[in-house]
Amino acid sequence: MGILDKLIEKKDMLAFIGIRIEQLERNKTPFITILENAEATSKQKKKAQKAVFGLSGRVKELERLRMIVNENRVKSESKKMWISVNK
Repeated sequence: MGILDKLIEKKDMLAFIGIRIEQLERNKTPFITILENAEATSKQKKKAQKAVFGLSGRVKELERLRMIVNENRVKSESKKMWISVNK
């Protein structure tokens, strides 16, 4: 059972989302430093850019989840996802 399965209340889900977004933003910092570094090789910059892109995507997913939780649409969105996966 994952951590999200244990988060039942809205405030718990929002707290988890907020903490996770903060962690991901902190994880982006070293990669952004590499991108801004003039001495970094193109290979290093490419890897850093890919990492920043991936972390930013996760943050966007969590922000969307936060919106769904705030609008009390978790149950309906969950049903939609289940139906689309199990067609």
